[in-house]
Amino acid sequence: MALARAEHFAAAISFHTLSTVLLAPYTIRGAKRPNPDDVVVIADAIVAALPVQPNNRQFKVVREIYAVDGTDQDWLYNTFGTAAFIIEGPLHNALDPVRRKAAVAAQRPAWQTLFRATLGDSVLIGTVIDDKGAPVTAEVVVDGVRLRENEQWTSRPRDGAFHRLLAKPGPVKVTVSADGYLPWRGVATTGTPMLVVLQDDLGRPRQEKMK
Repeated sequence: MALARAEHFAAAISFHTLSTVLLAPYTIRGAKRPNPDDVVVIADAIVAALPVQPNNRQFKVVREIYAVDGTDQDWLYNTFGTAAFIIEGPLHNALDPVRRKAAVAAQRPAWQTLFRATLGDSVLIGTVIDDKGAPVTAEVVVDGVRLRENEQWTSRPRDGAFHRLLAKPGPVKVTVSADGYLPWRGVATTGTPMLVVLQDDLGRPRQEKMK
């Protein structure tokens, strides 16, 4: 948890066995997912990239296998906006090295697909600083996305960076705000790094393209 607080990961996968499913947040019963739900769209893309597994089953996206609270991907998503998933793989403690290697290879497209998404053209990415160049921990909100579980997704404290995976590319309206600063509101282009400079109530915030 301390590492996640320091890094604000863009994406994460926890590997488990053995249900051949991908769990997308929120998995806790009654927890309300954002609307629209970009992470479920990303989950569908991951599953579409996965082949039939060594147990002759195809992966599918599910909300839960059984009721449990305290899962890492729910906490990562709620706290930082991390596109976090649990993969329940096809084999459990496979002793046959051939089957074990086949299971690892058959799940490899999952993290490859998610990795490509973090570098793709559907990512909201940038840095928030103040007018003196110091990093600012600011809430970054995409207009039109309704968060329903008190999420407050902020830029990273140590350098002001943010990295949010969205379902599709294009211009998005963004609001960036932090205590003691005027909010910045404008249009961001996904896939293009942006620099947001926040100013206090003596001036106006401005947006500059990152050099």
